[in-house]
Amino acid sequence: MGFGDDYIINPLKYALSNIKALLIFAILEFIPLAMFLIMLVAIVTPFSQSAFDMGQMSPESLIMLMFSLGVGFVIFLFIGIIIDLIVSIFLNGYIMKILSTTINGEQKLPEWENWKELFYKGFVFFIGTVILNLVFFFINMGFGIIDYMSVFFFSYSDMGIFALFVSIIVFFFKLVLSIIQAIYTPLALSNYAYTEEFKGFFEVKKIFKMMSLNWLAVLIVAVIVVLIIELPLYALIVFAIIFGIITESVTLAVVLGIVGILYASITLPLVSIYMYRCYGTYYKKTNEELEYCDLKE
Repeated sequence: MGFGDDYIINPLKYALSNIKALLIFAILEFIPLAMFLIMLVAIVTPFSQSAFDMGQMSPESLIMLMFSLGVGFVIFLFIGIIIDLIVSIFLNGYIMKILSTTINGEQKLPEWENWKELFYKGFVFFIGTVILNLVFFFINMGFGIIDYMSVFFFSYSDMGIFALFVSIIVFFFKLVLSIIQAIYTPLALSNYAYTEEFKGFFEVKKIFKMMSLNWLAVLIVAVIVVLIIELPLYALIVFAIIFGIITESVTLAVVLGIVGILYASITLPLVSIYMYRCYGTYYKKTNEELEYCDLKE
């Protein structure tokens, strides 16, 4: 198959190959948003009901109202964070399943089963990505310190131009680092899904061998496809802002918000599955080529 088939048509068909699994993904991904909406309603409703009486409330009653709302917000926020974390772990575990089954050559979106394994792999996914992000964060912070020190020592002297030069160099390296992180992380996740070993996240030599212009093209095409799919959502947001300002219609804003939430709840799971299918497909092809070259040697 050609590039378009491998990284546009096939991944989109794959995302729609098991509607039941896609819907479960969508429902789980919608839970954190639903928790936020419930929290918003739970806080706004009593506040709006009390708003008419606030002018007549005593300072003590007003303080109690604010305190109750604040405590309720903190409790609900804590519960929401815990639920969001648990849901994210299961979703990450399923993403690992998508990657592993793709690398193994399966053509249908896998079922949601063996939840214990999904939780375990999702947790490892979480820990691995946190460590990767921390590594890149500290490297980035190191560049920031170099930039700060150069400004501190040279900007108020005759060597101010040197501080500017260092700042430009640091900016360039930070940009390159961001690009490396963006192209390294998907391959690291795929490598863990393939090896099922935690060290798979950090097999730097192998992962760097897999990087190529073709991989960069895959990422660019995937982002373009996602932007096209989500274009109606962006248009809806702009439309809601413009018409909300012009008409000052709360009803219109609510209707457009509901439409946007419904559209996002359908398309976001679709594009997530699509992108990870692209990652797994590229990893499969590249890994087979590397293994073939190793056998020849």
